[in-house]
Amino acid sequence: MRYALWLASVLAVSACGTDNTPVRRMPTENPQALAGTVPRPSPPQPALQPRMRTVADILTAGGSQMSKLDLKGFLPGASWDSHQDSGYYRTRFMPDGKYQNTLLARGQRNMDSHGYWYVDPKGRACAQPAVEDPTVQPRCSYWFKSRGLYFVSAGNDPGSRVFPRTVRKPAR
Repeated sequence: MRYALWLASVLAVSACGTDNTPVRRMPTENPQALAGTVPRPSPPQPALQPRMRTVADILTAGGSQMSKLDLKGFLPGASWDSHQDSGYYRTRFMPDGKYQNTLLARGQRNMDSHGYWYVDPKGRACAQPAVEDPTVQPRCSYWFKSRGLYFVSAGNDPGSRVFPRTVRKPAR
């Protein structure tokens, strides 16, 4: 009971100015703006049709999974961006079979990783980090293309989630 009375008195005092007159608060749609903690806008996302969330969505829209031959011709020299909660990633697959991954978080270069890439027998693009730890497995993704947009997915069954990639290729 004493806590409830104390809380009520604190709230009443905090709602008053120094001369005990009520303080008029401005309504706001963003209460974080008053506290000075307005969240930063997220980085721009690649153009993505709202329906392109699963492999089934891509196939329904007339897209297709890229074949092993397609990937072997497409990936050398390609770079792409991905936006994740931890930051903005830029990945480059070099023609000599090496890759480089750069993480940019809050506008600063925070991390580089590198290793080797290849297309596995299942038709996935795989990146094997260059580390001494034998427990580190390659990361492999199926690639899909629809309407000039590229997507990656851990699976190729219809319910597998897809993630957009903004791909750049050097001019030949």
